[in-house]
Amino acid sequence: MLRTAMEGKGKAPWVVVSPGAQIHPQRLIMLKGYGGDFLRIVEYNQRWRLRWEGILRALASEGIKSIMIEGGGMVLSELLNPEYTEFIDSIIVTVAPTYLGSGGVGVSPDSKRDKQGKPNAALNPRDVKWMPLGQNVIMCGKIRTVPSASPEGPNDTNAG
Repeated sequence: MLRTAMEGKGKAPWVVVSPGAQIHPQRLIMLKGYGGDFLRIVEYNQRWRLRWEGILRALASEGIKSIMIEGGGMVLSELLNPEYTEFIDSIIVTVAPTYLGSGGVGVSPDSKRDKQGKPNAALNPRDVKWMPLGQNVIMCGKIRTVPSASPEGPNDTNAG
């Protein structure tokens, strides 16, 4: 990603790290020089993983309103949990043959519950599109409706 920024073809990444992460000074200078940064997050969940709310709030406070999060099955499962869907406008998921079978990458967000406490589907994207790409398939879908911009200007409450 930094190479893309260095070539003038995109923005530099913001790299989220825990408080104890050791960052080489040259990397920090280079990343900041291209408009990126390291963002230290100190909020943890009960499993001692960084809290997504803290990450998204910190990025929003830096004026970042749209982000792309890359990650494996664990990251995807966490972000697709019902508690975070309010932050997600759309998803793009690559489904690869390695997802299949017991050794594959699992994606399993927690289920939502109905009024009687019975589990429902964790996520039901709208306007889903599937695109084959070699052995993989890309799935794109909308999660929440994004409020349209008001006549006074853009809606600044969109953190995700």
